[in-house]
Amino acid sequence: MIQKLIFAFMPAYGEDERESRILAESIRKFGGDDSSCPIWVMLPNGQISEAARRALLALDAQVFPFEIDPAVLEFPFAGKVLAAAEAEVLAGDQTASLVWMDSDTILVGDATDLLLKEGISLAYRPVMVTLISSLYDQPVDAFWEQVYRYCSVPPERAFATTTVIDEKKIRAYFNAGLLAVRPDKGLLRAWRDNFIRLYLQADFQKFYQEHDLYRIFAHQAILAGTALSQLERGEFYELSSKYNFPIHLIDKLPTERRPKRLNDLVTCRYDVFERLASPEWRNSIRVEEPLLGWLDDQLSQPID
Repeated sequence: MIQKLIFAFMPAYGEDERESRILAESIRKFGGDDSSCPIWVMLPNGQISEAARRALLALDAQVFPFEIDPAVLEFPFAGKVLAAAEAEVLAGDQTASLVWMDSDTILVGDATDLLLKEGISLAYRPVMVTLISSLYDQPVDAFWEQVYRYCSVPPERAFATTTVIDEKKIRAYFNAGLLAVRPDKGLLRAWRDNFIRLYLQADFQKFYQEHDLYRIFAHQAILAGTALSQLERGEFYELSSKYNFPIHLIDKLPTERRPKRLNDLVTCRYDVFERLASPEWRNSIRVEEPLLGWLDDQLSQPID
């Protein structure tokens, strides 16, 4: 059976297992026409408690263990890269839209734009803040030169986009917390292959020693290099700010750039769920029913 789209994610390694249930439940409750689409939970080395497994199965989510070298799993976000590739392999020809998400995500509205249109192979959001980004109006720095060289990307293919929070014009660099891809293009598998080939290269180690941010975001930089190498410019689609919105960083935005209501978003990221109970956060954005009651119910439940 061909699925309209498939949602897939990996539980945050060593983090609150509740995130996975919250994400799956939000899809089922607020996903509208997409609420019954498959939800796949990718588990490196089968790491999940029995209680969490039961909660996911009760939401009709499918759990897929896969094997990964524990040493690889210790590198920041390496597990996510390999899990995404495993989901892409499983998806095969079952769908034209595989949606890969971070587990600290809530879906709160109709995800129409995640259904990839003809000719689009990757729907994305830019990174949230500049950090290790390559500024578009400056020469390519040494780190990104290595990324482009090892991923076989002519620098001129790196089109411009704008960071979400600090609004800096940067060379194409995508937030790996929300991606919609065509599985038959093999982008996520190519990301995995490039990551495994490159993340311990000596040419990258020197940047890790210079600043830990290079180590933390190596996976994301290699994603950018892989996508720019694999896809033509017309195959990219930038999602609106209603997708992957960082509600944990809302205080970094001027009032005029904040959404009026949480209910108006499609997917949002929260980083630490308990933050959504704080009066400061509640005063920064309006939340209305039925989302308000659902959030309060989730916050009242014990941490796994």
